[in-house]
Amino acid sequence: TEIYTLSLHDALPICKGNAVVPAQIASSESWKDVVVTKDEADVKGMLFVDKYDLTLTQSSNWSRAKSDEMELGATIQLQKRAVQRRATHLLIKEVEFKRTYGEPPSIHIVGEAYRKRN
Repeated sequence: TEIYTLSLHDALPICKGNAVVPAQIASSESWKDVVVTKDEADVKGMLFVDKYDLTLTQSSNWSRAKSDEMELGATIQLQKRAVQRRATHLLIKEVEFKRTYGEPPSIHIVGEAYRKRN
């Protein structure tokens, strides 16, 4: 008998009516399979899954974080959330980078998760 440790975030619950269906296990790399796009035509005809509104702030105002690096980090966070909901595509609706004097840089990102219809 082998024993595996599974994080709760790695299990994808499946709900089908009142039936109890065993959970699927998402691999730690499966978030990379979520397609990221800024073009709404790419998700046309797909099933809407969820909307995400995320603000990330650097830990220090002395850090030299670039906006593209922070956007990549925020996008990865959204991809990880989307894969937990079995989404296949992530539509980035809005990205706003903020850097005010004396405050740590932050990024506000809004995205919508979609999956292909069966």
